[in-house]
Amino acid sequence: MHASKENIGRKTVAVAVRGVHLLAAVLGIVVLSSFVRVQGTQFRQGYADTPYYYIGVNMWYGPCLAALAGDSGCIRLCAELDSLRVRGVTNVRVFAPIGATLQAVCAGMENHEAAPLMAEEKALRGLDFFLAEMAKRQMLAVICLQPAAAWVQGDAYHRPAAVQVASSAACTSPIDALPDSAACSAYRRTVMQLLTRTNTCTGRPYAADSTIMAWQLFDEPHPASLQGASAFMEWMRETAALVKRLAPRQLLSVGMEGMQGLRGCEQLYAEVHMLDDVDYLTLHLWPERQRWTSSDRLFDALPRVYRSADDCLAEHQRLAQQLGKPLVVEAFAYPRDHVFLSPRTETLARAYFFDYVMQHLRESRAAEEPLAGVNVWGWAGFGCPAEGTWHAGADFVAEPPAAVQGRYSIYVDDAAFPRF
Repeated sequence: MHASKENIGRKTVAVAVRGVHLLAAVLGIVVLSSFVRVQGTQFRQGYADTPYYYIGVNMWYGPCLAALAGDSGCIRLCAELDSLRVRGVTNVRVFAPIGATLQAVCAGMENHEAAPLMAEEKALRGLDFFLAEMAKRQMLAVICLQPAAAWVQGDAYHRPAAVQVASSAACTSPIDALPDSAACSAYRRTVMQLLTRTNTCTGRPYAADSTIMAWQLFDEPHPASLQGASAFMEWMRETAALVKRLAPRQLLSVGMEGMQGLRGCEQLYAEVHMLDDVDYLTLHLWPERQRWTSSDRLFDALPRVYRSADDCLAEHQRLAQQLGKPLVVEAFAYPRDHVFLSPRTETLARAYFFDYVMQHLRESRAAEEPLAGVNVWGWAGFGCPAEGTWHAGADFVAEPPAAVQGRYSIYVDDAAFPRF
């Protein structure tokens, strides 16, 4: 039986692609469409022999912009990505639009109960567009799978009770709760829905898209109590295995903010990151929330901030070295001077803190140590913050809708920005 012209064409394209990849490997060229992988305590991209160190941002609202009615959201998203690329940013961490509340936000509504049935697909198409535009700019995404409503409104929407989302209060007094099988089942359905999705803009399955560097289970999870650590570990083990089974070529992280979210329990933090399906460690630096400084001492407390962060980074780098995996500071933030909220206000103290974090990354890159990337919180770009909390029709900025807008936002005209 003769092969059809269509089949011959497909085989020719496949052979050509393999040939390009082989040539790139021989010449030592990085194939930017290739997946990021872990080699020891470092990332590698494609066929590159050199470590991949990166500067990234947190931009939770990226998919929401693309889901807004009309063209304005897509236009702003493209402008934001262009602005970030010029600044040397190659990595963007976003939240998957999977909770009813965040889907309603994507649809421009404040009341999630008023969201139409199409809000879910509309929000996911926003994620499709976001990933397609990231690929055009050779940027990589980290997608946090945390159920969005728990973050946007602080409720327990589809959050397994064995897992609590950290907050300044939760770090000191976690809520005891028993595992909730219904919430676990809902979370697994969400994971299945996303990781088996095909991008409507590119026609590429999510699991086969190298633009997605990594999936992340939660944003700042910790057990309901240290006595509930066994249920927490079991949930982590099962969910991590599910994600890696569905997307074996993409990386996976847990999303922990560090040992401080576990009351300094190094053993539990290590056990989670020892899991074979977890590819790298994560750490968050929020000096104000970690009580290294206060809103009225942003300048005066910088020496203490540096000392405390030095200890924290050294502790996590040591553990990363022991486990043989990379470490990423995937969220670090500092308020604007005098805790102003608006664009065009001073950010001098923030600039000092950002330079401090980047110095650690530069030193790690020079010595090929485990600290492999940083994601600053958070990019607001061309947005203008609402007064108070977010409301329908207001611009998206770095803060979640339920928080006062502008405190940690980085605007396009800000001088303070992390750079190599």
